[in-house]
Amino acid sequence: MSLNYQLVGYNWSPYHWENKQVSRWTQSNINHVALRIGKYETLASQYGSQWRKTSTLQRVYSMPLITTAKRTMSRAGLQAVTDVVANYGPMNRPYIYLYNFTGRFLPVPKSCTDLTWHCLRALGVDLKERFLPNTLLKEFYTCK
Repeated sequence: MSLNYQLVGYNWSPYHWENKQVSRWTQSNINHVALRIGKYETLASQYGSQWRKTSTLQRVYSMPLITTAKRTMSRAGLQAVTDVVANYGPMNRPYIYLYNFTGRFLPVPKSCTDLTWHCLRALGVDLKERFLPNTLLKEFYTCK
């Protein structure tokens, strides 16, 4: 059995005002990104990062607007991603605004995009974008 992962991009504007703000900043409908492995996806929240069932997220929120092609990963990669999610911690919503509106000179805030970036780094995918979900997806598509 081979292990695969995908990135998924959502429009959660109708469900969270923060996501609506991200769409306003980026002029894009993609305002949430997650790493999908099997039937589970990463989720960063004020309560901490966690794995959530894809079917639950789609039932509560919506279907993804973008789903990338599957890429293979090793069992060691799965363990590395699991460790990242377990140790990531909660996001700080006010800090996301402070970071965005002060010229992004501060350390990158914890968010869905940053969590996905850390997971991809654990899998050996080196991307630069850590803050905007739509930009992370664009960069992922262009990397080999």
